[in-house]
Parts: sequence; C-alpha cells; structure tokens
Amino acid sequence: MKLVRKTYVTRREKIIDFVIGIVGWIVINAIMAGMMWALQWANSALYERGLTPILLNFVSPIIACLPIIVNIVGLILLGLTRYWIALGALAAFAALQLLVICLGVIVGAICFAILLSTGSAP
Repeated sequence: MKLVRKTYVTRREKIIDFVIGIVGWIVINAIMAGMMWALQWANSALYERGLTPILLNFVSPIIACLPIIVNIVGLILLGLTRYWIALGALAAFAALQLLVICLGVIVGAICFAILLSTGSAP
C-alpha cells in the first residue's frame, strides 16, 4: 500500500476534509459504541436464560479493544495521507473530551452542593 500525501490546492478542500474528519470520527465511534452495547445486551440476555455465551466471551475483549486500535491506526494513516481529516478527527476528540470534563465539573459541583445542603443544621 503506497501512502501518498494529498496536496491541497484550495482552502475549500481543507475545510471539507476537516469536516469529514469531525463527522467521520463521531460516526465511526458511535457505530463501535453501538456494537459494544449490542454485544453487552446479547451477553446479558443469554445469561438471563441460563446459557453460557462461549463465543461472546471470546469476542467481547476484541470488540472492547477495537475502538482504541481503529482510532490509533486511523489517525496514523490519515496523518500520513490526508492530514486535514486527521486534524478534524483530533478536533472532534478534543471537543468531546472538553465537554466531558466540563460536565464532570458541573456534576461534581452539584453533588457537592447537595451534600452540603443536607448536612445537620446548628
């Protein structure tokens, strides 16, 4: 496989590739999260019926490691060939990471305020 770096001629090509990277990263990771959710649901459904899911026990770790492998390999390959798509994927990851951190701080502050308000009065 020959890795050839794309030469961008216009700014429009860069913007389109950047947006493809953002949307593509979100879609691909949503599909992998859906696969993991479906596998977990199937696993628990089989346990409820008293069956041992031998095949699912073998496939589960592979599916669990799949997002890490796909994201790292995808970023490396895209960084070598279409780097604006790779930058879009990194931007999507960074934006969602920032959102999760902000939500964690907000939830932590709310829980702290609730715990303080339920304390004993003097």
